Parts: sequence; C-alpha cells; structure tokens
Amino acid sequence: MRRCPWAPPSAHAYRLLVEKGTPADESDITHSAGPEPGEITLEPAILDRYVGFYSPHNGEFGYYTITRNDGKLVIQIGAQPPFDLYPLGEAEFAMKVVEARITFVRDVDGQATGLVLRQHGVEIKAVRIDAALAEQ
Repeated sequence: MRRCPWAPPSAHAYRLLVEKGTPADESDITHSAGPEPGEITLEPAILDRYVGFYSPHNGEFGYYTITRNDGKLVIQIGAQPPFDLYPLGEAEFAMKVVEARITFVRDVDGQATGLVLRQHGVEIKAVRIDAALAEQ
C-alpha cells in the first residue's frame, strides 16, 4: 500500500497526537516571534470562510469540525472536547490548551480548501469536505 507523503509515522503516532494532547498552562507554551494567540481580531466574514468539516487521512480517524462561537473559531477533533482557536494571522491559528497550530489552505477567492495541523513536530493535512460526507 502506498503511503500519503504527509501521513504521520504511524496510526499510533496520529492517535497520540489527536487523543493524548497534553493540557498545559499558557505559561508552559512557547511561541515563536509574532503576535500572541488572541492579540488579533478577525472579522466574522473571514472566520466564516473556515467553518466546516475537514478530513485527515480520508476520514480514517474521524473528522475535524470547525465552528464559530462568540467571535472565535472552535475546533473539535473526533470525540475530543472542542478547543478555541486564537488567530495569529488571517489564516493561522493557535490553541492555548495544547501547543498546536492550524493553518488554513485557501483558494484564490480566500475560501478554505483544507488545513494543516502542526503539533509536536508532526504535520497533518486535512482536506475540506461536504457536511453530508462528514455525517456518514
């Protein structure tokens, strides 16, 4: 079986990444140079471009659901509790409860076509999918 070039080293590594994210105090999280998560405010119309369902690994390990709540994006990965996403730029977001970043991949019109989740040196790419497919 041919492996996707962006797949994590194993299903076990992916499961650890998604299911075993370690909660941390904000003081425990190191950030690169640039704005701190939450210092930037984005217009609701920009946030709405990212709301939807995203499929890593063809949905083999579940889907990422992005919603908007109280002017923020929220991500839910499978059965995990939802986590707020804090903008670092127009298409890049960070979580505060775990050291993870999300970058949305956009088309020429600015609509999200996918996302990249970066955590603990692993990158997981997910493509945007239709809601009907995610609900199957």
